[in-house]
Amino acid sequence: MLYIGEGKIIHTTFRHGVVTGKIPKKIYKKDRYSIFRVKHLDSHDRDLVVNECLKWKGKKLDYAGLISNIPNRILGLQKVLLSFEKKRIWCSKLIYKSFLAAGIRLVPENKTENITSEDLASSPWTSRV
Repeated sequence: MLYIGEGKIIHTTFRHGVVTGKIPKKIYKKDRYSIFRVKHLDSHDRDLVVNECLKWKGKKLDYAGLISNIPNRILGLQKVLLSFEKKRIWCSKLIYKSFLAAGIRLVPENKTENITSEDLASSPWTSRV
């Protein structure tokens, strides 16, 4: 999920793909969710990221990308297994692509095609709140 201001987020769902909505109450359960902030992000860059992320609104979720990430990570592969995944989206890829379009690379280039939430969490550019 990406906080976009005024109590709203943009995120991916299985049924509707990329959507916006209110912050869910379950987010406050500390044992289930972690909140990360990108270090040294100024308001201009934040606005660029949010605007880039909103461009994905309505795009469908890539189930194959989600599923293939598991064997990719287990096997240590850096490339996607299925070529059509490159133009599709899932939650961590949505966040990564939005920051990248604003000129902020959150993870090394060799991890970008099958990016996971763990990649974003361990980025030197993010800190846990």
